[in-house]
Amino acid sequence: MHTSSAYPSRMGMEPVLLHLEDFWPDDKQWAEALNALGYDPLVCHMVNSGADAPLLESLAPDLCLGDLTGAKVRVPSVPYLSDLYGMSGYERTCSLLKKLLHKLEQPAVSKEGGAQHGIA
Repeated sequence: MHTSSAYPSRMGMEPVLLHLEDFWPDDKQWAEALNALGYDPLVCHMVNSGADAPLLESLAPDLCLGDLTGAKVRVPSVPYLSDLYGMSGYERTCSLLKKLLHKLEQPAVSKEGGAQHGIA
């Protein structure tokens, strides 16, 4: 958990689940920042994308940030966020926003065939 969780929340995006590789003592500030915004998302370490897919779908998020490698999840996803590492300031913000907008502009299709997720 780090600033990349709190930043979109400050823009009105509601976190419903956070996948964390590690949780360090310094990360507590970001948990507190999310709580201060009124959010208390589920936190887990996902290791089996095939088994995790039903959980993600049951939460019905508008968007998933990160790679869902191997999962057959019908949730719009913005993968490859690792290319944001090394960027700072407006460059990082612009790149993240471009990725988000690009994905949200693509129509999502539910299992029934209609639009399931709208633009946030």
